[in-house]
Amino acid sequence: GRPNYETLFNHAAIHLIQRCQTPNPSESRPDALVQGTIVRFLIGIIESGTKKGMRILDEMANTPIYPPYMSQPTNFQHKIASEIGHEMVGTLIRLPYFELLKELPIKLEP
Repeated sequence: GRPNYETLFNHAAIHLIQRCQTPNPSESRPDALVQGTIVRFLIGIIESGTKKGMRILDEMANTPIYPPYMSQPTNFQHKIASEIGHEMVGTLIRLPYFELLKELPIKLEP
């Protein structure tokens, strides 16, 4: 199950980066700054090694974010984890489970 989880996590992180990089004409400057910060943190983690990645995680934990971008004041580490979790659940919901199960060659033995 771990490889599946890692694939789902990576897919969600990449989807989040793409969503944040897609310009929205009605987007305010503060919205764009929050999205740019999310992209900067995620790409930084992806492109860095363990030591630098840990520094980025620390910076995320120490960079505050306030409503309306979160329901209560928190940090970017929590914000990004929430966004990735949301993308992961959304991906799972969109999967056609029953159609995939119908295609499996399953033999039931009496």
